[in-house]
Order: sequence, then C-alpha cells, then structure tokens
Amino acid sequence: MASSSPSLGTETSILSPAVLAQSPHLPAVIKLLNYTYDQSHINARNGGLLPPNPTTRLQSLTQLSSELEPHGFTILMFSSEVSQGEDVEGLVTNGEGGVTLIATGSAKPYVPTKSEGEVGDKGYLLFKRPPPNRNEPEADTEGRREGEDDIWPKWEILAMAVHPTLQGRGLASTLLGQVIEEIKIRAASSIQSSTSTNQNSVNSSGGLATGNPREEVVGKGKVMLMLSTLLELNESYYLKRGFISTAVRRFEPGTMGSRDGFSVVEMMRWVDL
Repeated sequence: MASSSPSLGTETSILSPAVLAQSPHLPAVIKLLNYTYDQSHINARNGGLLPPNPTTRLQSLTQLSSELEPHGFTILMFSSEVSQGEDVEGLVTNGEGGVTLIATGSAKPYVPTKSEGEVGDKGYLLFKRPPPNRNEPEADTEGRREGEDDIWPKWEILAMAVHPTLQGRGLASTLLGQVIEEIKIRAASSIQSSTSTNQNSVNSSGGLATGNPREEVVGKGKVMLMLSTLLELNESYYLKRGFISTAVRRFEPGTMGSRDGFSVVEMMRWVDL
C-alpha cells in the first residue's frame, strides 16, 4: 500500500477481479460506487436530463468483478482520517483496521462487446461502450492512417468514484493518475510478451519471422485509454486531462423517464509507455 495524497492521508490497494470478488471490502466498493453514481446525477435529474428516480451503477455484488474479468483491476483508496465513529452515507469503515474506503477506480483491456439491445429502463447499459460500427470509425485527430495504431493495446476505464463529501481535494485526479500508471505497466508487459512470442515465431516459408512492428519499441510504445461518460456532466473534466471526444450517443426525451434527454460521450486518450 502506498501514500497518494498530501492533503488527506490515504493508502491504496490494487485488486484483480478474482481477489475483488472475495474481498471483505466488496460491499463497501459497491455501496460507494452506487451512492456516488446516484449523487453525481442529482443535478442532472433536477435539470431534467435524467429520470427523477435514483440511478444505480451496479445491480449486484458480482457485477463489477464480472465486468473486469479476466485481466482487469480495481484500485481501492482508503483513509484512516475519515468517518471515524461517524455514520456517513455511502461510506463503510473497516472496524478492525479503522480505515474507510473513500474512492475507487477500475479498468480492463478493451474488448468489443455484443449489443445488449436498447437501454430502455436498463440504466447499467448507459455507459457501456457499444460494439464498434465498422462504417463509422472513431474520430482520429492526429492524422494516422487506418489500422496504423491497431498494434497498440487499448484499455477501458470502467468505474471512477470519489465520495461526494471528499470531492474537490484532488483525489479524483490522483486516482485517475494511479489508474493510468497501472494501465501503462500492464500494457508494457503485454507488449513485451507479444514481442517475445513474435521474435520466436516462424513465417510462412518456414524461416524465423522478422519485421515485428513492436520489436524496437518496448518502453517507447503507447496505449489507448477509452471511457464513456455523461457528456453534460463530465466531458469537460476529461477534456482538461488530455482526453478527446470521439463519438456521442444521444438519448431522446423519454429514455428511462428523462424529461429533456441526455448524451453519453465516448472519449479516448493516447498515453506513451
């Protein structure tokens, strides 16, 4: 565990999906994510963007670990300076260790998913990145040729939450930075593994394969970060942190009971390894 914020004493742990599924902190993770998700959308609900009923990010204790399987991870941020002897909604304090889970972030290697149909009243589908539309490739603002960057890893940031009472202290930026650093470590490892495998592969003529495009770029490669979020609330936050918007899904009035309709934006960012 490592200290991560000078303004508030914190410690972090990184859990695999399998460990998260068995972790005693799992109920606190679910409670924090659902409470923060709901509270962050209060203004959107009052403004007519989202339906008036509370929104829930996770429907069960197993949903997050299932979404992250098999190679994703979750970062848990704890503090011993919060909620000692208090009952704060959305927070759970570990009785033995005296630490409180105050923030969490999750990511996994990007894998295109199959369509699950219309959102309807299934709120958990709102921020689930849809399958890629081959006829409408994601925008590329850096002038790359089609397929030029297909060799590089792609990771999707799935869930980020800082308890509402602790927002504005830089914890979200700290947590996002830690998530990105962990992605970089794992992406670099996958490139090294792929490079090693390709260097020992045999070409169609029976000779040793050569010309591996990753051969001399380990440590100099890059990874694509991807996320989906509510445009009206969060796009500006991620734009300031180097992400660009690549696509927008518009949900018309009446979706999930929304009065005015709302938009979900797909965003991405290249990060050097």
